[in-house]
Amino acid sequence: MGKLVAVTSFRNIRQSTKPAYIIMAKTSKIIVLLGAFALGVAVQSAIAQDSGPLLDLLVKKGTITDQEAEDLRAALLKQNTDAAAGSLNVTNPGLSSMRLWGDIRVRMEDREATQTSPPNDHIELDRFRYRLRLGFDGTLSDDWSFGLRIDTNSNDRSSNVTLGTNKSTSFGPWSKGDDAINIGQVFASYKPGDWTFTVGKMPLPLTTTNMVWYQDMAPEGLNEQFKHSAGALDYKVDLAQFIYGAPPTGINNNFGTATVSSRDILMLAWQVSLKYNVNKTDYVQISPVLYTYVNANLGNANPAPFNGVFSAPIPASPTLSAISQQAVNNLNVIEIPLEYDTMNLAPKVVRFFGDFGLNTEATARADHYSRPDLSGQSIAYQAGIQYGKATKAGEWDAKAYWQQIDLFALDPNLIDPDNFDSLTNLKGWVVNGNYYLTDAVSLGSTLSHAIRADDHAPTGGDSQDTGSPNLILRNYWLYQFDLNIKF
Repeated sequence: MGKLVAVTSFRNIRQSTKPAYIIMAKTSKIIVLLGAFALGVAVQSAIAQDSGPLLDLLVKKGTITDQEAEDLRAALLKQNTDAAAGSLNVTNPGLSSMRLWGDIRVRMEDREATQTSPPNDHIELDRFRYRLRLGFDGTLSDDWSFGLRIDTNSNDRSSNVTLGTNKSTSFGPWSKGDDAINIGQVFASYKPGDWTFTVGKMPLPLTTTNMVWYQDMAPEGLNEQFKHSAGALDYKVDLAQFIYGAPPTGINNNFGTATVSSRDILMLAWQVSLKYNVNKTDYVQISPVLYTYVNANLGNANPAPFNGVFSAPIPASPTLSAISQQAVNNLNVIEIPLEYDTMNLAPKVVRFFGDFGLNTEATARADHYSRPDLSGQSIAYQAGIQYGKATKAGEWDAKAYWQQIDLFALDPNLIDPDNFDSLTNLKGWVVNGNYYLTDAVSLGSTLSHAIRADDHAPTGGDSQDTGSPNLILRNYWLYQFDLNIKF
């Protein structure tokens, strides 16, 4: 089943320049293809069930042999499959299994913020939103597998569509201009033994929290993962090489230019995760990881918005100011997520969790910001508790946590765009609860509040909802109520 993760983004939603009927035609083609695969599987299952008892009876009475029964069963299966699925060869022996899955979320959201300049400047966003994610994955012979997911909205941090916006067309209310379908994930994996090698736009493979990395992001590049169990210990190692940003031209260098050769910005992540299983229900897990960046300090040779250096706002140049707030120079982040799950304290599982982040190059980042007095802004932490883990009808869970992110502690492009508005130098709390009406339908609610951690510093980063870069938020509130359907 798909994960039900809150995702928001409002101001930077890309608008399609194509007519709505073209978008819907492409969407229909994708859905028809996925539906054909699912239909093929259903036909195979039905034929196998219907023919099985009859063929077994004929074998028992001696009318046909076992081999003749198997040959006839295969012929019937192929005939009906070809008729139902057309040119799709769902009986390909190289395909071991396949799965069609997805989720739909309808959300009511209220987001409020107050900043210090202009004094008491206030924004409030009351929005109704929806999200659709449709996935298809399968396993092949010889340890290969693949995955595809299509999403609403092309924004990197959001699959949400806000009801009533209709910005890309002028054909009246309820147009389809904002409802385009995009590729959210597409990847291939090879798993020989304990190793898994993945390439493409993949589900987040690292063990982390939304304090450091928003869970719905799908990084692009390569990942090598090793998993092994020995007694009560589970080991996991991830070696990730993600392409963070590519030159706007799409190539490394141009003919006829005197500029510095552009290089892809790479994000490298090395993680070791250790899980000790106390018994069948209780465990302790620690997952330290190091994030570092390659080609992040080459200035204008690299693509906006990650080029240049993290620098102080420049009033005369809002564009440069926006870029500098998102730059990834002087980031060498150590993260240590922790988790302890137990059923010894209550009838339901109780989960204690936390996360700690440290940027070892925060002093250099502060110098580039022309604020050496803020060199100590290098730490982020999260600490919380969860009661229960709802997965089926009648179950509920609730969690609460406290979080603080210093100005130079983390990469501002990856942190949670909801609870902390994609901004650093904020501290506050989050409360969340979920209840399953059926095995597939659930209700969720989230309330969070944050204030500035250091009154002498801005709230760095680039908020895509409450405003723009260089905000100096004083107060931030978020309330969300969700209806979730998974299939």
